[in-house]
Amino acid sequence: MPTYLVHRYDAFSAAPERGNPAGVLLEAEGLSAETTQGTAAYADPKTTRVRQA
Repeated sequence: MPTYLVHRYDAFSAAPERGNPAGVLLEAEGLSAETTQGTAAYADPKTTRVRQA
C-alpha cells in the first residue's frame, strides 16, 4: 500500500496546534478520487489536494 505525505497547517494562528487545521496533499496528480478522499478522511476532512495545472 502506498504512503502519502500530508502536510498539516494551522490557519489563523502563529502557534502550532492552535489554529484551524488543514491538511495539504502535494503532488496528487494521477491519484484517484477514492485515494484522495481516503487520504483526506484519514488526515483531516478539510485536506486540499494539489495538482499541477
